[in-house]
Amino acid sequence: MEARLLSLFIGYVFGCILFSPIVARAAGKNIYEEGSGNPGMANTGRVLGTKAAALVLLGDGMKTVLAIVICRWLFPAAGDILTLYAGLGAAIGHCYPFWREFQGGKGVAVLAVTYVLYAPVWGILSLLTGGICVLCKMGLKWGAAVISLTFSVCTGLMGGREAFFVSLVMVALMILRNSRKTLLDKAEEKPAQENKENNGKEN
Repeated sequence: MEARLLSLFIGYVFGCILFSPIVARAAGKNIYEEGSGNPGMANTGRVLGTKAAALVLLGDGMKTVLAIVICRWLFPAAGDILTLYAGLGAAIGHCYPFWREFQGGKGVAVLAVTYVLYAPVWGILSLLTGGICVLCKMGLKWGAAVISLTFSVCTGLMGGREAFFVSLVMVALMILRNSRKTLLDKAEEKPAQENKENNGKEN
C-alpha cells in the first residue's frame, strides 16, 4: 500500500508540471487568456498551431513516462500496477495542480500514455475507440470519456480487480474534469478566433 500511495504522490508532483503555459509563454502568449483558457494541448493547438500542440503533447507524455519509470524503479516488487497508480497521480496533478489553485488541463493525454504503457493492446484499442467518437463529431469531451470507459472495460475483462478499480477512478476523473459544464458542451472546441469575436460582442 505504501508503494501505491507514494506512486500516486510522485505522479501528482510530475503531473503538476503544465507544458501548455510554458510553450505559450515562449511564443509570447498567456494560454489562460487565449481561446478557451484551458492549459491543454487542444487549446494550445487552436491558439498557436500544430507544432505547439505537438510540443505540449510531448511534454505531457514525457512527464507521465518519467513518473511511471521512477515509481517502477523505486518499488520493483509492486509490479505493473504501479503504472496505473503513477499515471492516475499524474492525471490528477495535471487536472488539479496546486500552484494554479487546482485549475489545470483535462488530463486526456496523460491517461492515454498511461493506458498504452500498462496494456499496449487495450490502450491502443481504447484510443481508437475514442478517436472514432471524435471523427463521428461527438466531440473531444465524449472522446475522452469513451477512451477511459473502454480501457476500464478491457481491464475488467483482463481479470485484474485492482487494476479495474483504479481504471474506474480514472473514468470518474475524466467525466468529472471533462464535464465541468456538460459532456455535450462544445464551447471549448470552438476555434480561438470565434471565442475572441464572441467575447468582443459581449463587451
